[in-house]
Amino acid sequence: MSTPKDASHHDLFEIEKVFKEMGDQLKSADIDIRGFFLNADAGFDSYELRTICSQNEIEANIKINPRNTKQNSQETHFFDEKLYQNESLLNG
Repeated sequence: MSTPKDASHHDLFEIEKVFKEMGDQLKSADIDIRGFFLNADAGFDSYELRTICSQNEIEANIKINPRNTKQNSQETHFFDEKLYQNESLLNG
């Protein structure tokens, strides 16, 4: 639901700007994003995105990226594999 991005960029390119844009769209539609659940693959595993989610009171279920082992070894993150694999549980 964000504006299209050039495919030559990685998933987290300008994530703060993109996230703000999406949040502003939802807020302008009178949709409160607090308490939302974000289910994302390992391409979105970053301190920056987790911080943005926390600041907006969004539950982040982001698959751990093994390439970020140094970062993740010092932090504890919520991740529920069952919810990640079966998003229909969230809609049920």
